[in-house]
Amino acid sequence: MFGAIRNGSIKLFKVFGISVYLNWLWLIAAFYLVNTGLISRHNTMLNIAGLLGLFSIVLLHEFGHALACRSVGGKADTIVLWPLGGVAYVNPPHRALPVLWTIAAGPLVNVILLPILYLAAHSHYGADLGLTIGGQRFMGILFQIDFLLLIFNMMPVYPLDGGQILMSLLWLFMSEATALRIAAIIGIAGGGAFFLWALQEHSTWSMFMAIFVLFNAWQGFRISGMMKQIQQIPRRRGLHCPHCRANPPLGPHWTCFHCRSQVDLFENHARCPSCGADLNGAIIPCIDCRKETRIADWFTVATVDPVEVGPSK
Repeated sequence: MFGAIRNGSIKLFKVFGISVYLNWLWLIAAFYLVNTGLISRHNTMLNIAGLLGLFSIVLLHEFGHALACRSVGGKADTIVLWPLGGVAYVNPPHRALPVLWTIAAGPLVNVILLPILYLAAHSHYGADLGLTIGGQRFMGILFQIDFLLLIFNMMPVYPLDGGQILMSLLWLFMSEATALRIAAIIGIAGGGAFFLWALQEHSTWSMFMAIFVLFNAWQGFRISGMMKQIQQIPRRRGLHCPHCRANPPLGPHWTCFHCRSQVDLFENHARCPSCGADLNGAIIPCIDCRKETRIADWFTVATVDPVEVGPSK
């Protein structure tokens, strides 16, 4: 059932507590793909069926990401289908292994679909399923689509799944910032090569994909630089983020919402030194895992470690 419009997207349905939206640009992309011959230059109905099959596979792929994220204690409640595929808005625990499983589960869905579609496309098994010759041929087309999506997505080019899997694997052996920087550099190089190939082939769709890869890889490179700066901020030992257990920054990095003076929220047990306001109820994001928590919750996981200056471990 159609629902509310959110950021230019129409809500299609909700299942497993996950809302699925369709971005309006998808309709433009659908019109382009159908009329330029996604599968056949002469059979419009086959192109429409192929388009719906393509995005059904994409949707299952995104559900793989979302459900895997939930299985490790993360949050995932939104999927958006848009012209270049789909996006599952996931927030797994901020550690390498949960992130790795969340990302890898999407391509794993494509791997599981391959033998199913292959068997359905072949005469003996397809006939057992009650498929006509035309239905079996269509299953063969979906098999090819699923295979190509899997190969493309598993390229080790950030932000594709393969690039994010590479980043998560590197994160097991080095800092997140360094892992992201390496993956982003590979993504920029791969996106650039992809763009040059698309120009040579005069492929408009591939050019859009290459621009998408380049933009997001560059964003990843910038974020890795900011993460390295964050790692150099002096930290207050003895207090920890309730989610990732990182130490909070040391110094007056926040503004008191009563007197507007700059304060260190973790000094004097979250009391403003200027006006005496109790700030324990304030909600702030952790600069490491970016999850929001009340100040008071940081003190509930405090240790007996003395206050020190130094980067978080």
